[in-house]
Amino acid sequence: MSIAKNHREHQEVFFPMILKYDTQQQVKQEKQQVSQQVTRELEQFLAPLLLILDELLDKRLIRTCVQSLVAILRFRNLKQGLLLSELGSYMDSYDGLSETAPAGTKRLGNFIRSKKWGKKIVEEYLLDRANTEVERMQERGKRVVCAWDGSVLEKPESEKSEGLSGVVSSKAKRLRKSRKGIVWNVQGGKPITVAGMHWIGALMTGMEGVAWVAMMDWWTTKGK
Repeated sequence: MSIAKNHREHQEVFFPMILKYDTQQQVKQEKQQVSQQVTRELEQFLAPLLLILDELLDKRLIRTCVQSLVAILRFRNLKQGLLLSELGSYMDSYDGLSETAPAGTKRLGNFIRSKKWGKKIVEEYLLDRANTEVERMQERGKRVVCAWDGSVLEKPESEKSEGLSGVVSSKAKRLRKSRKGIVWNVQGGKPITVAGMHWIGALMTGMEGVAWVAMMDWWTTKGK
C-alpha cells in the first residue's frame, strides 16, 4: 500500500510538470506558426516592392527588411516604442529574448543607413499601386474615393528627435475635462502645445473593396 501511495503522489507531482512543459511548448509552436504565416502574407503583399529593392540591395538586407516589418506588426503598441536595439532583439525571436539581439540590431542599422534606397522609392511604390487600383476601378465603372486625412503625432517627452515642432495636444485637452465627483478643472484657456510632428495621408478606395495608401507623410512647421 505504501509503494502504491508513493507512486500516486509521484504521479500527482510529475504529471502537472509534464502538462505545464507541454503547454509551454505548444504556445511557443503556435507563436512560431503565427509569425511564419504573417511573414508569408506580408511577403506576398510586398512582393512588388521587394522586387524593386532586389535590384538595389543585397539579399540579406531585403530579408532584414521583411523581418523588421514582421516584428513591428507583432509587437508595436502604445506601451512599446520599439527602439532600434529593442526591435533588433525581435528579429530572430518570437518572445523578445533572442541571444542574437546585437546582431539583429546591427543588420537593421545597416538596412536603414544604406544609401542605395530611400523613402522616395517607397513613395513612388505607393503612388503606383494606388494609381493601378484607381485605373482598375475606373475600367469597371466604379466610383473612386480619395480619403484625405491629417493629424498630429504627439511626442511630449522628446527633445532631440528630427522633425519636431509644436503641435496642439488632443490628449491634454481630454485630460483637462472635469470628471463629476472626481476632478474639477477650469475650462477654457489657451490650448496646450507639446513637441510632435504633423501627419497627413491619402487613401484611394471605392464603395467596396480595400483601401490603398496613396501617400503618407510627416512634416514640421520649423522648416528644414
